[in-house]
Amino acid sequence: MAKRRRARGKRYSLLIYRRLFSLYAGPLFLLFLISAAPLGATLVWELPGVQEMRWTFIIVAVVAALLWLALFIARWLSFVRCRTNSLLIQVPLYQVVVSYGRIRHTRPVQLGRVFPPQEQSWSQRRFLEPLWGKTVIVVETQGLPLPRWWLRLWLSKYLLLPDGDGFVFAVKDWMRLGQEIDSFRSNWLLRRK
Repeated sequence: MAKRRRARGKRYSLLIYRRLFSLYAGPLFLLFLISAAPLGATLVWELPGVQEMRWTFIIVAVVAALLWLALFIARWLSFVRCRTNSLLIQVPLYQVVVSYGRIRHTRPVQLGRVFPPQEQSWSQRRFLEPLWGKTVIVVETQGLPLPRWWLRLWLSKYLLLPDGDGFVFAVKDWMRLGQEIDSFRSNWLLRRK
């Protein structure tokens, strides 16, 4: 008997994690260059004092390169996707599965209405500045699949609905994601009947 192939929707990259990468990528790359430059210069010239600090430069360069690579990979490992029976939220070190039975409804709203800028600290406002005017999909649920404190350990605070149970998805194609969630949820409800 042939296995039935599970339907999966498109992967929608989470803009919060893309923003995080773009914010830290430049400084990490600069730190790598600053620590690697003296090492490269010692290959051509004999610089006094660099030999004693050689291992410090190597460690800083390797750590900066590894952090840059980790952020680059994290950007690609952060997405939301509809599956046959559930909604998958994947972040770099964790994934959350939300059953369609738990979802009450979805609605589009501006990110600035969910997380008002005046209630954020200056660093959070700076972080979210390019996203304030963007439309996001809010998925309201009947309770969260895991305790809120546990989800906050793994997920960005901007993925959790602040004034209720649910999730906030800032993605490029918010309209298509909203339609896909509604479609997969409707199909799931029809199968349940």
